[in-house]
Amino acid sequence: MTDDSSPSSDLKAVWRSQPQELPPMVLETVRRDARRLQRRNLRIVIQETLAALVVVGIGVVYVRYLPGLLVKAGSALMVAWALTYIWIVRRAFSPGRVPDDAAACLDCHRRELERRLYVARRGWRWAILPMIPIVGLITIGRWFGPAPPGRPVFADHLVIVVGAAFVLESLVLAALWMQHRADKWRDR
Repeated sequence: MTDDSSPSSDLKAVWRSQPQELPPMVLETVRRDARRLQRRNLRIVIQETLAALVVVGIGVVYVRYLPGLLVKAGSALMVAWALTYIWIVRRAFSPGRVPDDAAACLDCHRRELERRLYVARRGWRWAILPMIPIVGLITIGRWFGPAPPGRPVFADHLVIVVGAAFVLESLVLAALWMQHRADKWRDR
């Protein structure tokens, strides 16, 4: 009572009947994907530059209007960090021209994907890590500085702790998001 048409032999036959090689890549597909990646890079540069310019504006307002030497120093460092961040993002993500030659286009696209993966893996080092001393300086400066008029010291310290916790939580979430992007780029 041996039946040779078992489900496992059918699966083996299906597996063996599959084509051995991948179909060749079409040049237009590579060019389209390379152009799409360059458009994404341009969008990243624009978004990150606008966000960093908002941080520069906030830092300038803090330097100008908040009292205390530590707060002003932390705010000035925040402005310097934001300007450096703009420079790094422009250098890392500035879109280039997609070559017309097939081999050059494929090589350029591969290098761009590798560069994106490298930046996504190590981005937290230059994007998030410098914010920790900046937040620390501003928090310590606000803690030991004078409370705003009309606000008791306890309420001011509560606002400082809640604000510092919110900023640190945002930094952790940004680091996790950057790790997620790195994993996404690695899987491509």
